[in-house]
Amino acid sequence: MAKKTYKTPNGKEIELYSKGFMVHARFLKGGELPATLAGSWTNQTQAEASIAIYLNDVEPVHIKERDEDGIIQTVKNPNKNKKES
Repeated sequence: MAKKTYKTPNGKEIELYSKGFMVHARFLKGGELPATLAGSWTNQTQAEASIAIYLNDVEPVHIKERDEDGIIQTVKNPNKNKKES
């Protein structure tokens, strides 16, 4: 299995790796994974789907941005529901 990495909005990288017949995830620079990613999967596709769901849930639905007049507006987050490539 080729090692794949995913970046969280905070800049931490999550790596998938094989251990025996199972696929596991870990933070590259250390740290404790959230409960949804702490287990193992039987194949890489399931692991990638779990990471995509986790990363999508981390992104807020709405964010605050300044419009052209400098007024802060609440708008839909363009990063929410973005498909992984």
